[in-house]
Amino acid sequence: MTTIIIIAVVVLVVLAVLFLAKRAADTRKHEAKRTEARELRDEADDRGLSAERERALADEQGAQAKRAQAEAEEKSAVARRLNTDAQRQGQVAEREEHGVSETHARADDLDPDVRHDDAGESAREQDVRPER
Repeated sequence: MTTIIIIAVVVLVVLAVLFLAKRAADTRKHEAKRTEARELRDEADDRGLSAERERALADEQGAQAKRAQAEAEEKSAVARRLNTDAQRQGQVAEREEHGVSETHARADDLDPDVRHDDAGESAREQDVRPER
């Protein structure tokens, strides 16, 4: 019976050693996984900061683009207004020039010193001098 007790004690010691070895291996395995998880979290945090910076730059560039677009639209509107004003002024100038021409024509019609040819052209007698 002492042999059975010795075998049982040896089996219990071996089982205890195996249990402790397994537990130590599990502890090392868990610690390795914790370390890997910590490294992954640190990497994710770094990438998150980088992504935030990139998002801020993208937002800034988008705002700059909107400002530039607004400025371009404003300049386009000013250019259209100036073009319209220029056309209006050109029309006013044409009317004034036409009025001036009509006034000269009426004055020529009234002036007895202006003679008219068959084509309706007029010339002042003092401007028309025979060549000598």
